[in-house]
Amino acid sequence: MPTSPTSPFGGSGSKALINIGGFGRIFDLSPGDLLLQTEGARRLIDAEADIVEHMNSHHADAIELYAMVLGAAAGLWRMTGSGRLRHRSR
Repeated sequence: MPTSPTSPFGGSGSKALINIGGFGRIFDLSPGDLLLQTEGARRLIDAEADIVEHMNSHHADAIELYAMVLGAAAGLWRMTGSGRLRHRSR
């Protein structure tokens, strides 16, 4: 179990444990198993809020289509970040 509120790797920062579905199968993970490498992505990371705002303001129909292609029902969908969609009731 994590011992640090800021790190999934606990106080030592060396490993994380994850229990999948409560069925007793536990995986010992290293930081490299969970952390995303972001070298070369600084401009995209810095622009994320503006990209999300633009997509929600100008391309709601495209966002709904993305959700439907991924198997979700039609509805009012919004981007909440790069790679994330959230359904909002009308």
